[in-house]
Amino acid sequence: MIYTLQRLVIILGLFTIFASATAQNLRQEMPLVLENGVLKCKRIIVSFYQRTIDVPRGTSVLDLNRYPVRNQMVRDIIDSLSQRYSTPTIRKTMPHLVWGDTLVYNRRTQRNVVAPDMSQEIAIDFPVPIPLHSTLRRLRQVPGIRYAEQPITIRTLVEPNDYSSSEQWNLDKVNAPRAWDISTGSSSVEIAVIDEGGDINAQEHLDIADQIISQDDRQSGAHFMYVAGVAGAKTNNEIGIASLSWNTKLRAYHFGVNTESGSRLPTLIDNARLAGVDVINFSFETLSSQGDDLTACPTPFNSVLLAVERAYAAGVIMVAAAGNNAPAGCTPVPYPTWPASYDGVIAVSGTNEIDEFANPTWNYGGFVDVSAPAVSIKTTGFLTGGGSNYVIWDGTSFAAPLVSGLAALMKATNPSLTATDVEDYMKLTSVDLGIPGPDSHFGYGRINAYKALSMANGPPVPPENFAADILYLGENSHPRLNWTPNNEPDIEGYEVWRKIITSPIILEAWRVIATVGAGQTQYVDYSIHYAGSGPYTAYFKIKAFDAAGLRSGFSSEGSVNYGNAYKGTAGTSPTALAFELHQNSPNPFNPSTSIRYSIPSDGFVSLRVFDVLGQEIRSLVNEMQTQGEHKVTFEASDLPSGLYFSRLQYNGYTLNGKMLLTK
Repeated sequence: MIYTLQRLVIILGLFTIFASATAQNLRQEMPLVLENGVLKCKRIIVSFYQRTIDVPRGTSVLDLNRYPVRNQMVRDIIDSLSQRYSTPTIRKTMPHLVWGDTLVYNRRTQRNVVAPDMSQEIAIDFPVPIPLHSTLRRLRQVPGIRYAEQPITIRTLVEPNDYSSSEQWNLDKVNAPRAWDISTGSSSVEIAVIDEGGDINAQEHLDIADQIISQDDRQSGAHFMYVAGVAGAKTNNEIGIASLSWNTKLRAYHFGVNTESGSRLPTLIDNARLAGVDVINFSFETLSSQGDDLTACPTPFNSVLLAVERAYAAGVIMVAAAGNNAPAGCTPVPYPTWPASYDGVIAVSGTNEIDEFANPTWNYGGFVDVSAPAVSIKTTGFLTGGGSNYVIWDGTSFAAPLVSGLAALMKATNPSLTATDVEDYMKLTSVDLGIPGPDSHFGYGRINAYKALSMANGPPVPPENFAADILYLGENSHPRLNWTPNNEPDIEGYEVWRKIITSPIILEAWRVIATVGAGQTQYVDYSIHYAGSGPYTAYFKIKAFDAAGLRSGFSSEGSVNYGNAYKGTAGTSPTALAFELHQNSPNPFNPSTSIRYSIPSDGFVSLRVFDVLGQEIRSLVNEMQTQGEHKVTFEASDLPSGLYFSRLQYNGYTLNGKMLLTK
């Protein structure tokens, strides 16, 4: 490490200079300037593999007189450089960390887990700019340096749209009103909005003032105001707008030019983790200069990746915008973008009012997880001099905070959910758009808040007070079933199951004979006549199912004796079977689940299971089958956790289903 520090100081000491660059929607950690064809900057970020920076916790600026480098040769080099050039200021980017801080606390598991060590990252700030790319190239060749990076530039993902008085169609589209029947959020759940800094006091806006429980020592930028309104505007207060997560609280973290290192994006992410937030929203992409000009293109940063990994290890849910138009001079759409492309981050593309891709020129790619409304989004704005205002904008900048709000609602509904659970449940309950299955434009589909909360809420309880008696209609009599309705707000209906026996022969095994709506508490089996006595016994039981397709356990059983089946003149005959693929049960499952389907006539049936990459995992059925209900078991003990897709094909028709394996 002595060798590393010596070479580091020599390389950095050779350069000096400064300037700034501006572009639409760009915010820079430290300005870049082009001088005589050479791109220059005052700051370089360096991280070491081993213990090189050794100062007490909380120390931000390294005082080399108080905490000298342990090698005399290195101290002499620093002294000579200070005489020849202006002395750089060396800052710890994570002053709250010291060597060996590799444990982070996961609030869900209430355990410490291992995460990357970021205690050895420093920002080296010169009073005058230095050549950027040549310095970075030299640093990256020094043994022991983990990475050397330029300051981060972010591009907010917003497109202008004129103000109008239209309603918030985006909330209706994701089924928010029904989701609110399940939960309106909790003040104990927090979203960190990391966004641009500026000169706006966000706490002056009536629709978000009470929602912000903490912010750093910087003022907000306009883009922060727009994003915060979608993520968590105060709701049910008779003014302005509503947000998906009514009662969720916001923490504000501001990125931007600062002589200190505290506004660095990785530091903001780790500060949010330390504050115990549940969700972090990224409505931007990170850029870097690609050559000796001011062109900045989407780029991953090692420092951001490590901070994301630390947050994910702590159980934080992270959501990022997938991008709009490609930056000028960069790879055209589709292009990879970050933070959206990092593992553990939910990447969100945009849709319009009719569930089409929001804009054909906007970004997409295999990294997209889900989609959400992104055009004509009404949100909080600002007035010069302060005050409340509302604006309408386009951009994936506003799709991402809607998904962040949904994540917060899901955590309020079920605090035990992991970040992986939240992402998987969103995918499983999304509305499939575009080509069947996940695709590069919509991911797994447009989010459905109602179904996602329904799944987070868990399966319904078994229906109670189930009983079977007889309905008499003239010369006919039929089994009549009654039960008490479930009181969960997301109940969608009930499955009626039947088994027929004439002792000791089972004439009909347990199967679903009907599905009825949530408001129904009675079912009459008109296919059975002459109920009351006879050699046959029909047994009945029911299951409740919710919006996510989750089934309850069975109710108690009821039975009715009868003399002749399917005869008589009163009543109606059973409805003809349709081509149907039912939701697998249980779902989520581990390690096996049942898949039920029905075919209206004899025919060749294929039932296969695919993974998220479209690769066939199982062939469950591949044969001629007779008309009626069928059930197969999908055994997945040898498969990893994740989403799987069932595909049922019959006589040229195809049905698809989603299944979630959780281990």
